[in-house]
Amino acid sequence: MCKYYAHAFSCKHSSLTFARFCNPASFTQTPCGQQTIWHTIGLEEACEECQVWFPDKYCSGGPVAAAPPPVIAPVVAQHHHHSSRRVVGGVKPNRRRSRS
Repeated sequence: MCKYYAHAFSCKHSSLTFARFCNPASFTQTPCGQQTIWHTIGLEEACEECQVWFPDKYCSGGPVAAAPPPVIAPVVAQHHHHSSRRVVGGVKPNRRRSRS
């Protein structure tokens, strides 16, 4: 019997997620027809379907809020030295002096 995690939601619904093959199924890498619960994980939230269909009951303040926007690191201005010599590959070339 292959092992599964059971997720127990606050709305009393549950779901199964594959966890581990049993010995016979490990050779073919396909789950067998028998499911056994390896561990039950209790969740404090309702399942997605109940959150959509019953937002007043399972979501405080109405429907589920969208994910917050990603945090973008500020761009730090870099100090540039202004020079008449061009920097190539991190090495400044020797400056040629004109003959007068």
